[in-house]
Amino acid sequence: MSLDSQPGPDSIADWCCSRQSSQGPVRSVAYSPDRQHIISGSGDRTIRIWDAETDAAVGEPLEGHAYTMQSTAYSPDGQHIVSGSQDHTVHVRDAFQHLSIQPSPCDLIRAGF
Repeated sequence: MSLDSQPGPDSIADWCCSRQSSQGPVRSVAYSPDRQHIISGSGDRTIRIWDAETDAAVGEPLEGHAYTMQSTAYSPDGQHIVSGSQDHTVHVRDAFQHLSIQPSPCDLIRAGF
């Protein structure tokens, strides 16, 4: 999704639909604070990082949740990614090394900073 355009509901929906995996739809998306990357959380229990300018995947999918992803977000400083799942866990990851630094059990509806 080009950063030069103002994404509307149709373009966001199209972007999400074009990234559905064989295991389920995109459930959550978030821009990095610097608008360089987009993260998506999917029904296949993964987070994917995308280059916002080229739409290319950045690295391999991030795994760790046992059930469908519910929510994803970047920290305000862009250093961390948080994800929440129907497995009742929240994972906080380093946004650059993609390592899970704090999986925690909780009853979650939406993750965010």
